[in-house]
Amino acid sequence: MKHSSRLSVEPVLAQFVETELLPGSGIAPDQFWASLEAILADFTPRNQALLARRDQLQTQIDAWWAEHRGQPFDVAAETAFLREIGYIAPEPPPFS
Repeated sequence: MKHSSRLSVEPVLAQFVETELLPGSGIAPDQFWASLEAILADFTPRNQALLARRDQLQTQIDAWWAEHRGQPFDVAAETAFLREIGYIAPEPPPFS
């Protein structure tokens, strides 16, 4: 595997990037891997937070459905619940 300070890449991907993707692009392999590592460092925490929020929403939705099991489906109640937990955002004001 290709390694940098925090990045580990499967050899087949590293070979593809370095022998097929980068040649002729003007980007050196070390520059590419360093840039990818920086992008991942920036976005990984935000992605993890978004995934945690998704899990939280799913848990709330599952609990709501469990509480309403066997009851007639009520679109208005479900919509209100989804708005309450932030799954459905308020409609933004008009813009141009």
